[in-house]
Amino acid sequence: MFTQDEADQIRRLIGTAAWRDVVLPRLRQRREAAVNQLILTPSERGPKDEDPNCIRGRILEIDYLLKAFVSDLEIYDHNQRREELARQQFLAANP
Repeated sequence: MFTQDEADQIRRLIGTAAWRDVVLPRLRQRREAAVNQLILTPSERGPKDEDPNCIRGRILEIDYLLKAFVSDLEIYDHNQRREELARQQFLAANP
C-alpha cells in the first residue's frame, strides 16, 4: 500500500486544480473515445482496426486510473484508523 509520505503526496495531487481540470477530463475523454471505438464495427474502425480486447483493456486501465488513487487512499486511511483504534484499545486494556 502507501507510506504516510506517499499518501500525503497523493492527497496533494488529487486536490490540485491540474488533477481536476486537466488530468481527469483528459482521462474521461480517452475513455469515451475508446468506448466509441469499441462500439464501431471492424470495417467502421478503418485501416487501423484494433483488437476489441485491446480496446477493452484500455477502457479498464483508464477506469483504474480514474478510481485507483482515490479508492487506494480511502483504503489507506481506513487501515490507519483501524490500527489507531486497535492501539488505543490495547492501551486501554493494558494500562
